[in-house]
Amino acid sequence: AVSSVPFHLASAWTYYAPQEGELFHGLLIGAGARYIGRSYGDDTNTITNGARVLFDAVLGFDLSAIGAQYNGFRLQVNASNIFNRRDTTCTGGYCYIDSGRFVVGTLAYRW
Repeated sequence: AVSSVPFHLASAWTYYAPQEGELFHGLLIGAGARYIGRSYGDDTNTITNGARVLFDAVLGFDLSAIGAQYNGFRLQVNASNIFNRRDTTCTGGYCYIDSGRFVVGTLAYRW
């Protein structure tokens, strides 16, 4: 098997966005999980990387809920690996620690 390519991958996401008239209209809340199956850490298949599950989240707000002049604007914060799981992963015989929690904020405009 090829080094560092997982045997299995799976992911699932769910979102909730309150509808018009509700107190939190314009809000978007989401959460997801990513399963990364075990893989080999070298081309001779003597090192094995373990399987893991990582959890992600999103919180967004559609600014058009405030007023029509903000139509198309959206604020959003995405967090990957929210529980900061940091396993050792090997590829090509070289091992490193997975990246930890990562948070990104964006202001986007769609036309």
